[in-house]
Amino acid sequence: NIRNAIFSFSIMVPGPFFMSGPFSTKTMVWSSRLNPDSVRTFADLGFEEFSQFIADIGAGDCTNVLEADGSWSSSPKDCELAVLIGDAYCPQFKEVLLRIATLKWVHSENSGIDGPFYEIIKGNGIVLTNSPGANAIEVGEFVIGLMLWTAKRFGSLHTNQRHHQWERLPLQSLQEATALIVGLGYVGKPLARLCKAFGMRVLGIRKSAEPVEHVDQQGNLDDLPTFLPQADFVVLAPALTPLTQGIIARRELHLMKPTATLINVARSRIVDFKALREALQAHDIGQACLDVMPAEPWPQHDPLWDLPNLFITPHIAWSSPFVRQRASRMWLENLKRYVNQEPLKDEVNQVK
Repeated sequence: NIRNAIFSFSIMVPGPFFMSGPFSTKTMVWSSRLNPDSVRTFADLGFEEFSQFIADIGAGDCTNVLEADGSWSSSPKDCELAVLIGDAYCPQFKEVLLRIATLKWVHSENSGIDGPFYEIIKGNGIVLTNSPGANAIEVGEFVIGLMLWTAKRFGSLHTNQRHHQWERLPLQSLQEATALIVGLGYVGKPLARLCKAFGMRVLGIRKSAEPVEHVDQQGNLDDLPTFLPQADFVVLAPALTPLTQGIIARRELHLMKPTATLINVARSRIVDFKALREALQAHDIGQACLDVMPAEPWPQHDPLWDLPNLFITPHIAWSSPFVRQRASRMWLENLKRYVNQEPLKDEVNQVK
């Protein structure tokens, strides 16, 4: 029965914090070696509630730890559940995970689920759940920050300060500017609301024809050529799928205003990166703000770093102290469902 299955779980954490909890000899949750921020997350979201839940179903001591060198305190070969959080995305973790024959369910703190690792998980018939929308607030705030940084020229003003230069630069307003949001999902919908709060005109692209609040004009990918020339800001926030891969290429970049800003907070492969490099070097568009790159970290000596019309950030739009709290609550809710043999929320479609 399900309680016996729960007893077979393992947990990988840095002993001292969890060892003090109400556990006995068998283990429950398989996770990565949690960094201090992750440990605090469990404490902040209500660790006593979490601990009591574990105690109620009879879970045990934390005896399975992923060390810094990738070694294990004991074999995780019998694990049934994996929770991907914090350091879980290291190569050692993935390699071991893919070799576990007993694995039934994998939960990721991420919203985006793409790439070979996840495809193998799904292809093996393992249930995969994610944390959609856990970082939507932060990503929306980040995009608005980039828009303000662009319109108010904060970068140039700060440069002038460093050079002790008093210069009143001409600035722009977000009022009446047009934002095109490609992808009106967990990130795009709240972003549309934020844009409207600044008095912007909002265009939106999504697969479904269902209207989205705060969007003035909505279409699908076929409407992209019509919407691009109207936009002062083009924000990429769709999931990476065969349909969205490479949707911003040479033709689309040429359709954009020469003053427009391209903002990508989704996946790098949504953009033809060679075409974007050429467009930036030729100043065909105003600028690009990229929080995702084809390789991360981006090579230190690549000349893109020095382009004056490119702002690179290290895939950090999601970041705040609250994101893992939200993702952890989603996981805890699903864990209770799993124990009760109820359907899980946010299950990613299996490979067909």
